[in-house]
Amino acid sequence: MKNTPGQTSRLLNTIKHTRIALGMERSHLAALAGLSEKTLKRLEDNPHHLPNVRTTIAIADALNCRWDVL
Repeated sequence: MKNTPGQTSRLLNTIKHTRIALGMERSHLAALAGLSEKTLKRLEDNPHHLPNVRTTIAIADALNCRWDVL
């Protein structure tokens, strides 16, 4: 199943808003997820770039939430 642009945008907005709600700096989330800060910034700032499943799961784990909730 292919994601629509709206689903991708919603996913990335949820990641960013969850990070901010937790008071987490982008650099801290990136480190916890095993990503570079540049990669996380690109994901948060570009609603047309869909992260792969492994990246999504790593971010969800770092945010302490289920990946399918994002």
